[in-house]
Amino acid sequence: MQGFWVKVSAPSTLIINNSVRVTDPMIQTKALKTQFTDGLVRLQISTSNDVNETVFRFNANATDAFDDAFDAHYIKNGQAGQIEFGSLIANTIYRINSIPNLGTDSVEVPLFVTDLVGQQHSISISEMINLPTNDKVMLVDHFLSIEHDLSVSDYTYTSSNQQTSSRFSVRFVPAVVNTTTEIQDSFDETIVYMNEGRLNISNTVSRTDQMVRILNQLGQVIHSEKVAQTGQYTISLNEAKGFIFIDQGNNNVIRYFIP
Repeated sequence: MQGFWVKVSAPSTLIINNSVRVTDPMIQTKALKTQFTDGLVRLQISTSNDVNETVFRFNANATDAFDDAFDAHYIKNGQAGQIEFGSLIANTIYRINSIPNLGTDSVEVPLFVTDLVGQQHSISISEMINLPTNDKVMLVDHFLSIEHDLSVSDYTYTSSNQQTSSRFSVRFVPAVVNTTTEIQDSFDETIVYMNEGRLNISNTVSRTDQMVRILNQLGQVIHSEKVAQTGQYTISLNEAKGFIFIDQGNNNVIRYFIP
């Protein structure tokens, strides 16, 4: 017996005959796996009792809208005590969300999460294939103002209030943003130094009203502020130690070490 999920926006007639049936699922599944060359990231959310996942696929022909050839709608399980997990675009929940291949700009997609109040949750990458080695997958926790690099480790939190679409998003960051040498060669020269707990930053090109973020080695935002002029400015970082990343926007990211 075979079944089909059908989603419609208006009453219609659908005829399904024997020609649409899968007659040899083992052979077809194997063929799909061996021919698959698109980039793919599979995210998983889990508790001690439940697990769910959502998939992102990278394809040059994908669009920002729902693509019949690449995407899959999310179908809620509707059962109490189970996690819902998908991505969200224009009020549509996706199980598989295909987006265009990454260029030099990062892409951020909201996540749909209905978690279990009072339980510890873990969000992780369960599969990541056919992507450049240094590409990063950042989980953004908007409630706690944390950006966490899932490429390095899982993100764990305890839910205090069941949320659906406002707490988390995922940001895919191409390798070019993470390579300090390439960034310094491609953008204006930046001079960074510490003086009495204050980070001094000077650029050869000024940009006004720019949001500047400071991230630690785990990809967590430890400071952010909107500066009136980014030609030269200072930021207080009394407790920061080790390597930090200074994100001045427009893919201008500088790595700096604080002893």
